Amino acid sequence: MPCSTTVGDAHLEQLKPLSPAKQSWHGTVFVYEDDASHARVTANNLVPLICRDDPQLQVIAVWGTSGDPWKTTIVRKAYDDLKRQEIQCPEDDLMKKSKFECHAWVRVTHPFNPPEFLQCVVRQFYVNSLQEAAGNTQQEAAATLGAQVQNKMEAMNQRDLVHEFNKHVTQRSYLIVLNDLSTIEDWEWIKTYFPNNQKGSRLIVSTERGEVASLCAGPERLVVELKQSTSDQIIYAFCEKGTKELGPSSTTISNNSNNSEDGKSPTHIETMENAPQESQFISRQNKVSHIIERISNEHNQQLQVISICGKGGLGKTTLVKSVYQSEELRSKFKKRAYVTIKHPFSRKDLISSLAKQLGDKEAVECGDRTKSGDGQRLTGLLKGKKYLIVLDGLSSANEWDAIRELFPNNSAALDGLSSANEWDAIRELFHNNSAASWIMLTTSTENMARYCSDNHNIIKLETLEEKDANNLFIEKNIVNPSSIRSLTVFGKWRPFLISERMRMLRVLDLEGTTGLNDHHLEHIVKLVHLKYLSLRYCHHIYHLPHSFGNLRQLETLDIKHTSIIKLPRAIIRLRKLQYLRAGGTGVFRGNSYEELIQALDLPKLLKNRLCLLSLCSAIGCVLSCAPGLLETDGNPNRHDVCTAWCCTVFPFVARRLDTRGVFVPSGVNKLNALHTLGTVNIGRSRGKAVLQDIRRLTRLRKLGVAGVTQKNCQGLGSALSALSNLESLSVRSVKEPSSQENLMSLSLPETLKSLKLYGCLCKLPQWMNNLGNLMKLSLRYSSISDHAAAMEVLGKLQNLSILRLRENSFTGERLCFTFDNKAFPSLKRLMLLLISDLKSVEFKVGATPKLELLQFCGFPNKTKKDFFSGLASLPRLKEFMLDDDTYEEGFLKDVQDQLARNSNGPILKRG
Repeated sequence: MPCSTTVGDAHLEQLKPLSPAKQSWHGTVFVYEDDASHARVTANNLVPLICRDDPQLQVIAVWGTSGDPWKTTIVRKAYDDLKRQEIQCPEDDLMKKSKFECHAWVRVTHPFNPPEFLQCVVRQFYVNSLQEAAGNTQQEAAATLGAQVQNKMEAMNQRDLVHEFNKHVTQRSYLIVLNDLSTIEDWEWIKTYFPNNQKGSRLIVSTERGEVASLCAGPERLVVELKQSTSDQIIYAFCEKGTKELGPSSTTISNNSNNSEDGKSPTHIETMENAPQESQFISRQNKVSHIIERISNEHNQQLQVISICGKGGLGKTTLVKSVYQSEELRSKFKKRAYVTIKHPFSRKDLISSLAKQLGDKEAVECGDRTKSGDGQRLTGLLKGKKYLIVLDGLSSANEWDAIRELFPNNSAALDGLSSANEWDAIRELFHNNSAASWIMLTTSTENMARYCSDNHNIIKLETLEEKDANNLFIEKNIVNPSSIRSLTVFGKWRPFLISERMRMLRVLDLEGTTGLNDHHLEHIVKLVHLKYLSLRYCHHIYHLPHSFGNLRQLETLDIKHTSIIKLPRAIIRLRKLQYLRAGGTGVFRGNSYEELIQALDLPKLLKNRLCLLSLCSAIGCVLSCAPGLLETDGNPNRHDVCTAWCCTVFPFVARRLDTRGVFVPSGVNKLNALHTLGTVNIGRSRGKAVLQDIRRLTRLRKLGVAGVTQKNCQGLGSALSALSNLESLSVRSVKEPSSQENLMSLSLPETLKSLKLYGCLCKLPQWMNNLGNLMKLSLRYSSISDHAAAMEVLGKLQNLSILRLRENSFTGERLCFTFDNKAFPSLKRLMLLLISDLKSVEFKVGATPKLELLQFCGFPNKTKKDFFSGLASLPRLKEFMLDDDTYEEGFLKDVQDQLARNSNGPILKRG
């Protein structure tokens, strides 16, 4: 971008943000395919959207995935077409002069540079002006155009540059292309430069980020897909709702002409009662066919009632709509009406809906205003005619009473009838006549269905099979799957929850979902626009497939507490990845090989690795032949069993692994956008290379490592020293004879705000005194014996607000915590969890002045009266949380008494 002059900030202040009235515009976003042969086609589709007759400023955001070469080509072709003096406008096939008086194509740099931006735009505005003045015949003038523009730009000062820009964008219609816009912050800045001058100006934004395109177009937008070649090469257009769409017009709702006695169609009624057209209900097609056949072949001249009953969500409404809209029944009835019974029940709405649909012109003219004679008039409309009435959503006998009262002429005959006979009287409202008529109703209870219908006319819907449930889910709940941006699944996984049509899905949260197996990931990796994916607590996920590398837009991947112990090499292709969370507990509950063998208490023979591998092989062969034997909540297949054994079980046993962290491939340093990485296992032969990669991730703010040993401890310290932005660190040390030296010799950055240490320390390291910014500290298995010195050091950390002391963090025969005066000045939350040797906790006056929450989980047989002292002196204490184990009555009463004496009124919570 040329920059021969500079615009100072003082002159840029003249470009003040526009008022909301002047900033208003409408938005559009385009979709394309990556095929050169279609570039002209999609460009021609973009042109009519730009040149449509609308004086308002329009924003058209063109979005395609990264690396697509044709996105810029499509926009450029449309831009060049519109720059010509005459263009062919496909909307009316007339030759029109270009509607834009000035044009500019700008590549938005990041970070955004306002002086550069203004200079580039004004330079192109001058080119437009000189071209217009020179005309098409003056080739000599055109040849020196660049020199003329350069001379004019150099002759301008900064104030003149700003003045010229303002003059062009306020007095002329303009077409501006903003190429490679990357952030919404840049857009918020740029849009203030361009006023809505009511001259039909256009801003075209080209971006690789879908959320930026969406926000540029504004909240009232419509997505239009122009072309698609592959699932990951698409351009989308976000248009203002209500604007003229490209392509075929939308389907219109047709009225039932049979409801009009004179053959004319009644007035259109855009209400739910019109039973809007749906695609055919495929989940219960056999039921639909049965009902249609039943109605078509009935020769009884009496009024017939079909009741469809079943609990909510089984598709009763969709079933009756499918029957009501069927072509087979459309011509068989003179009168038809579909009414959804609203809750709370409304007499006026029911009368109005029936009257309008049955062709009562007076009711249509009156709208929702009902009259005293409407009930009798409805009876007259139905008398002697063959009709089909659908009543959807009957819920109680009281509603039937209200429906009965809509027809006053029959009320006397209904007085004193039982509930079963009341429906017989209601049927009289629709007149038993020579023409067989039908009423279909839906209700949630079988008892209500029996009140209304004979046994042979009751249809009870049962729970769908999985295949039918799939069809129902797609048909009823996801009318347009391509419009879904976020999907969160609770409970058990079902394969039909993911559809290939969900290609625009950005967020997929499967945390804690049961029944999810490895083969289900094959469908997830096809969602190439995913930005957020969580598989947390999906314990039966053992491996990420190589095709995971296709998720190029992924920014957050959470696989913590799965059974994955190694990441595929394809992970380094996810260059936009910012948050990678792994490790934790899986099928091995986060234990190392040694810990698991000890916990299982296996026979001596099976503690031999070769014997254990042989046993695992035999079990794997059995499960591969009968995958159902694998204890999961889902339906694993042979592929899932083989994946589990080859990717997790065999490596765990053969290499005696620690499953608290995952092994990462070489080249992870290419993920230079990472802010969060953890937990990474550095305890094997490749640990040194991994630490070298981590050292280059200079944007890291949160890091978790496991497998720290005496051999790699120095390398870890060197890597940490290079991470100047690191704020949170979690370190897990390997249990070995000299394990206390592993963490003691570390050198941690002073910028740390959060620290978790898992492993033997024996005493607090010297570097703890240097962590003045530390706000959160968690200790576990640290086995600190000199607790008095440790508490003194921790109490001097001025910013420490959260302290977690967990299992075996402190050891000793007479372990007593004493919080001295003025110690822990910023502490707000203290957790003491399962410290086996702890005998007492004392808070002296003036200690922990800001403590608000005290959480304790101990051993009831060791927790006696006077275990806690000084609780009444904590001035800001709000809550004492105690686990729901059975403690001595004396201990509980003592704690409650101390809390009662506290002037701040803290409460005791169990659980």
